[in-house]
Amino acid sequence: MKYLILIILFQFAKYTCSQTTIFHKYYGGPQEEYGYAFAETLDGGFVVCGRTFSFGVGGWDGYVIRLDADGDTLWTKSYGNIQYDEIQDIDITSDGGFIMTGHTWTTDWAGDIYLIKLDATGNIIWDQTYGGASGLSDKGYSVQETLDGGYIISGTTESYGAGGDDLYVIKTSSTGVVQWTRTVGSSGTSEAGREIQQTSDGGYIVTGYTDGGGFLDVLLVKLNSSGLVQWSKVYGGSSYDFAYSVQETIDNGFILGGTTNSFGAGSWDAYLIKVSSNGSLQWSKTYGLGGEDRLQAVRQTSNGEYILCGRANTFGFGDYDATLLKTDAFGNLQWAKSFGGPLEDQAWFVGEYSTGGFVVCGYAYSFGAGSRDLFMIKTDPNGISGCNEISGSLVTNTPSTSSTSFGSFSSGGIVNSVPVVTSATGTIVTVQCDSVDCQIVSDFYTNDTLICEGGTIIFTNSSTGATAYQWVLDGVPFSNSVNTSNTYNTSGVSTMLLIATNGSCADSSVVTIVIKNPSSGIDTQVACDEFTWIDGNTYLNSTNTPTWILTNAVGCDSLVTLDLTITNSSSSSDDITSCDSYIWSADGNTYTSTGTYSTTLTNASGCDSVVTLNLTINTVSDLTTSTNGISIEANNSNASSYVWLDCADNFTIINGQTSQSYTPSNSGYYAVQIIENDCIDTTDCVSIHAVEIINNSFLQSLSLYPNPTDGTFTIDLGENNEPGLIIITDLSGRIISSKKYNTNQFLNLRIEEPAGSYILYIASEDKQARIKLIKK
Repeated sequence: MKYLILIILFQFAKYTCSQTTIFHKYYGGPQEEYGYAFAETLDGGFVVCGRTFSFGVGGWDGYVIRLDADGDTLWTKSYGNIQYDEIQDIDITSDGGFIMTGHTWTTDWAGDIYLIKLDATGNIIWDQTYGGASGLSDKGYSVQETLDGGYIISGTTESYGAGGDDLYVIKTSSTGVVQWTRTVGSSGTSEAGREIQQTSDGGYIVTGYTDGGGFLDVLLVKLNSSGLVQWSKVYGGSSYDFAYSVQETIDNGFILGGTTNSFGAGSWDAYLIKVSSNGSLQWSKTYGLGGEDRLQAVRQTSNGEYILCGRANTFGFGDYDATLLKTDAFGNLQWAKSFGGPLEDQAWFVGEYSTGGFVVCGYAYSFGAGSRDLFMIKTDPNGISGCNEISGSLVTNTPSTSSTSFGSFSSGGIVNSVPVVTSATGTIVTVQCDSVDCQIVSDFYTNDTLICEGGTIIFTNSSTGATAYQWVLDGVPFSNSVNTSNTYNTSGVSTMLLIATNGSCADSSVVTIVIKNPSSGIDTQVACDEFTWIDGNTYLNSTNTPTWILTNAVGCDSLVTLDLTITNSSSSSDDITSCDSYIWSADGNTYTSTGTYSTTLTNASGCDSVVTLNLTINTVSDLTTSTNGISIEANNSNASSYVWLDCADNFTIINGQTSQSYTPSNSGYYAVQIIENDCIDTTDCVSIHAVEIINNSFLQSLSLYPNPTDGTFTIDLGENNEPGLIIITDLSGRIISSKKYNTNQFLNLRIEEPAGSYILYIASEDKQARIKLIKK
């Protein structure tokens, strides 16, 4: 990049060089001038609009500069009243004059849209303001002559629409008479209009933004030639997204340019959106480096690619620099340039020059005659302007832009008035650089551009044609030596600029260094008994001293410290003696035999706890009984205790019956509770049908069974019996049968009478018995 030492010249000064194809110039007075838009004139020159604080009758005044093809001033004008006025956009009209729009403010900082028609030398033909009630603000941002010779204006209104700020479109005749208006907005939200263009179908496309989604989204509205909405769309993400610029593309779609906080590499990234003729999203791109990269305007080039401008603080010379980006037809970045100095500089509008190259306007705080000056930069097709220029390498992302419909439209009222307008001239031109034949190239190389904290970069100078050097680290002069180096101890992004000079010629080159973070961390581990770490060591005790160095995700050292807590396994045993079976709470199983059992649990430290069960199962060895007549005997002779129970009486203990055998005196169900080996168990119940003996002198030698009987029964007279007589009667004493018997011990008899109770009488010479007999 070649530039001349600053030369301050006054209005109408002319500069000539051997070849005036590129330039970098500032225009203004002792205070502030801003450049917002320009148009190329038929003679290859330019008309530039903005605002001035150095000239005019009010606070800010609208400002217009007419330039020739070399950027030299032909005339300047200021437009305004005693308050504040600014011109946001200008267009060349079919009669060779100009149409421009902006805002004019009143004393309460409210204002109206400003429309001014000029002739070819900047004289006012007519002017109009459009707005509503006092205290409300209406602003114009974009104007274009339409195919019918009228004008289309876009902006923002507080006076009309659904409430708050609404996007505002006004169509006028060739003399500024309103033909129709349209507002776009919703109640409770704010919408803003920025650039508008007439489309190839005779309608209009206008862009801006809306906060209807909670933050801000890009807004795009398509109108027909009568101002009726054909479709509307919003685009963006989860945070803030703006659009300032729109243009119909050669495929009848549209390209939108703005800024996004939802996507990209930094806090704000330049945002480019391509849509079809019906607003359907085709692709979107962001461009940035990690700080603020903002896009202000976009234009399609003659070969179908795109040129963008804005500002950035991620690469360049100082605070903010004006930026110029070139992409292919699909938004892929081809090159990026920044222009400026150590302070704030911003590009506001861009266009392709008719014979090649690009033109950018904006404002600069770094150079010029005042605190801020309007600038014009004319570059070659590669973005070379001649000086104060750095090439950059931005990160391009493809965001997941969402697209939804938007709708709320109405017509707005209009108040027309003619403001007081004063024209004045005056400007100071600062030639920052012009195209001269400087044979100097700034260049250097480094040993690396990606390092970790604490790393050192060596910068080796390979410039040609230079006699002096200035190294600039992050905007601060660093070294005047031929070569230099720097150790970077803080992570982030840094730039090293080399300005190579030779007399009045200079060139610069820049490189971006990315300093990556080393990291550290604690590996907290809790292990049982032992732990083997990444260092290959096995630790048996708690510790917090071992360290190990890994490589983190960005390729730098990551120091890891082990914070280890060792907890221990445990063991225990249960010694249990139980009767018959045992349910072990440790595992929930039921055990019925003596043995040793184990299970593994988790202890309070989270480690294994091995529990062993030493189990002895005792049982009552025999729970059977035997009957002999009406006597019952427990077959278990090893028991330490016998208790006889009456089953029919809820297993009531029979008092005094604690022997191994029991002879009940009444019929019933009986069992015995046995204690053996400290185990208690009960036999099954036994049914006994005892003989109801009325009297008996035979004593224990006499028994009758079964009783009750189904008809057949046996009488056991015992041994050593004597002959006798047996008589059976009913309960009334009627004899049913009688029979003599001899000395037999067993008598088998049968009763044929119906079921019931009977009396059996047995008598021998010296003994007798009366027994109640029951037939079932």
